Amino acid sequence: MGSAAPPPPPPALPPMARPAPPALPPAGASAALPPPPAPVLPPLLPSREEPQVKHPFGVPPPVSRPPPPPEIAAPALPPRGAASTAAAAPPAPALPPRGGPAAPPPPPPLPAAPAPPQQDLGQNHAVAIYDYEAAEEGELSFNEGERITHIEFPSSEWWEGVNERGEYGLFPANYVEIQK
Repeated sequence: MGSAAPPPPPPALPPMARPAPPALPPAGASAALPPPPAPVLPPLLPSREEPQVKHPFGVPPPVSRPPPPPEIAAPALPPRGAASTAAAAPPAPALPPRGGPAAPPPPPPLPAAPAPPQQDLGQNHAVAIYDYEAAEEGELSFNEGERITHIEFPSSEWWEGVNERGEYGLFPANYVEIQK
């Protein structure tokens, strides 16, 4: 096998032609430069008043507008004192003359209803001045303003009694105020 000759080199490209830079005016001299070219603007869009579709004969189509609302007039009132064919309301009763007889006195109050039977509050009862939530079994829970009845005094700090729900238990004496 013989050795092959290397491929020939690619042809040389001609040098790129560059335009010569513009000649600068000598220092201190002012030269008038040509104005820059005008910018190219996109075409104007049609305004909203112009119709978007051109009429084939060059006449713009008429603009359709909704008709104006009909004027609503208030219904006519009958003249005062005129008789109506519809059923009229009965006339108001005549006013009594001024300075005439005085109005009758109001009726006497009704007798008071009988008092409800007294609830057995026991010998001692109190009203809670604070809320108390039982912390242990055997203690009594109650809300502020709740009445505690049938109070017993096993000690000066803890008392026993019944709350409004009928529950019985111990409660702190300084959470209630004895009622007399």
